[in-house]
Amino acid sequence: MSEKIEFENLRAEMARAGVSLAELAKSIGMGVSTIYNKRSGLQDWTLAEMTAIQNMLQEKTGLDLPLDYLFRSKKIERGN
Repeated sequence: MSEKIEFENLRAEMARAGVSLAELAKSIGMGVSTIYNKRSGLQDWTLAEMTAIQNMLQEKTGLDLPLDYLFRSKKIERGN
């Protein structure tokens, strides 16, 4: 079995804000596949990327969304 990292809070806040992967990718100047890989834990986020996402989601939701909340990760085991 392998592990997958999930960013559940990031997914939830994107849904609350009505932000798609494509919109998120465009707003921070990345490709959709790169955002998918980062959101799935296959690639690491940089602080600049995390801050840009935080600012965008806070602007859309009007909520205070700390980085440690948005990017809290959870490891999930999955079958191969």
